[in-house]
Amino acid sequence: MTALLGCTMTPSAGSPDGRQRVTASSAINSLLRDRGYVGVPTRRLKSGHYQAVAQVGGQRLSLIIDSGASTSFLDNATAVRLGLSLQQSRTRVSGLGAPAQRTLSARLDDVRLGGLRLDSLPVVVLDLSHVNQSLRDEGIELADGVIGADLLAGREAVFDFTSGVLYLR
Repeated sequence: MTALLGCTMTPSAGSPDGRQRVTASSAINSLLRDRGYVGVPTRRLKSGHYQAVAQVGGQRLSLIIDSGASTSFLDNATAVRLGLSLQQSRTRVSGLGAPAQRTLSARLDDVRLGGLRLDSLPVVVLDLSHVNQSLRDEGIELADGVIGADLLAGREAVFDFTSGVLYLR
């Protein structure tokens, strides 16, 4: 089987002649967009995590991308700020450095992540105060939640580390 990459030309940053060059990221972008993917810009935090910004009902959310988290989740305080209808959940979660805790569940509507719009997105709601305290101690923007493997796998995610773009479809 032969795979072909579609390439686009982009001006090289710092190129003295201003000529366009084909970059790996531009090739990935072209290939994935041709296959229906939408690019979501991210930024790398001082902690090494990648952050995406979402809009939910017009409110800005800072979300950490974590493929090791089995589900996507929101902090309790963020769920209250968004006025979500919370349901009891049988789900218990635990992670490295944190004891297992009971959770709530909710659904998010009108989620905008880059150029992607998602409705009826299920999320687990839990206390992220221990995570946010660590971020606060490092002078890093607090996390409203996490984009986990459920969303990443469900949307066939591809992450381009060179450009910091998360591609979803």
